[in-house]
Amino acid sequence: MAIDIKLQLRTVIGKKVKSLRNEGILPATVYGKGMEPINVQTNAREFGPLFKAAGRSTDVTLHIDGHKPMTANIHTFQRHPVSRAVIHVDFVVKN
Repeated sequence: MAIDIKLQLRTVIGKKVKSLRNEGILPATVYGKGMEPINVQTNAREFGPLFKAAGRSTDVTLHIDGHKPMTANIHTFQRHPVSRAVIHVDFVVKN
């Protein structure tokens, strides 16, 4: 089962990402061996079912604007302490 995730490049970084989360946008980071980290974002509502289906062990295909598709795993994620909603995701690219 192939899981495709569409991501856009993100220019907002640091504490300013709170404004993105308020708009329903989930910040994420893509990194891997021999590559610079890429700050990305996706729609939080669309990511929920994909995250539930993929878990942390299933390969996902990342489609980032301006980059070729990459195969990755969900490495880590952060949840809000009260609502338990996912508030940040790290993807690690497989080489």
